[in-house]
Amino acid sequence: MNIGTKSITLPLYVYLVKPQKNLITTTIMILREIRRVMNKRGVSVEVEIITDSWFARQRLILRAKYKYDFSIITMARKDLALYKLPPAKRKRVRGRPRKRGKRLEPKVEDLNKETTLHLYGREVTLRYKQAICKAKFLNYEVIKAIWIEFDNNNSLRLILSTDTTLKAEEIIKRYAKRWDIEPMFDELKNRFKFKDIMMHSTHSYYQFLYFKIWCFIIIKLSSIEFSHSVTEFIKEMLPWRVHYKKGVSVTAGSTQLALQNIFSTLHIELFFPKLNKNTQCKPTNTTLYSTGLDIIYEKVR
Repeated sequence: MNIGTKSITLPLYVYLVKPQKNLITTTIMILREIRRVMNKRGVSVEVEIITDSWFARQRLILRAKYKYDFSIITMARKDLALYKLPPAKRKRVRGRPRKRGKRLEPKVEDLNKETTLHLYGREVTLRYKQAICKAKFLNYEVIKAIWIEFDNNNSLRLILSTDTTLKAEEIIKRYAKRWDIEPMFDELKNRFKFKDIMMHSTHSYYQFLYFKIWCFIIIKLSSIEFSHSVTEFIKEMLPWRVHYKKGVSVTAGSTQLALQNIFSTLHIELFFPKLNKNTQCKPTNTTLYSTGLDIIYEKVR
């Protein structure tokens, strides 16, 4: 989510599922549930799945594209078999039309475009080469491939996109947003202690889980909404954070202190029930419980 010039990552949908045979199957089930909720509520938005190279699997990519109508941008192994589009069949030529063209195997010296983008919180110089091609591991599905070298490190990376209409730089920017999810997971699991939630029933677990999610969202949005107040708090209470040339240096710690001052009258810890860490969760049945932030616990009775 972009708010002004700032980007923020929020959990809009949480799906708790009993692990299946493997992670790919579990991921497909989650995509199916997202599509089901969207269809049920009449939500018409474009969904883009961004994954690392571990999820670059035929079963996941093709099903997401054709069955659920989701586009995918994924990192992939740079030695994948990618081929140029076949030449158009000439008239009066015998035989079946060619399925693929020449194999693409670019090297670092073949990267013919250079640009500087703001990625991962800093300016990054990169060289890249793009091509619309066919991927063998996707049954020769037409995709867009981008080979990239970051900061002249003499190492190639490969990004694939099922949306061939996107420009190369836009695909790179969108893939870089995947990293924003990692700090969010770290905050949810460690700072908000998602991994320590222990309840006796699924219903209680969901109630406490979503209470924590809303707290997380309120705090993240407040850090942007009250950005001016945070800056003023730092100037007044943390003067050593003000550089004579660079100005105010806003950090996570100073933001936390400022928000504590803003919400000083709200004792949110009173809403948290006391948890017994020795309590073991009872195993649930095979029913899949899922709910979005705007959904009342319709599956949890």
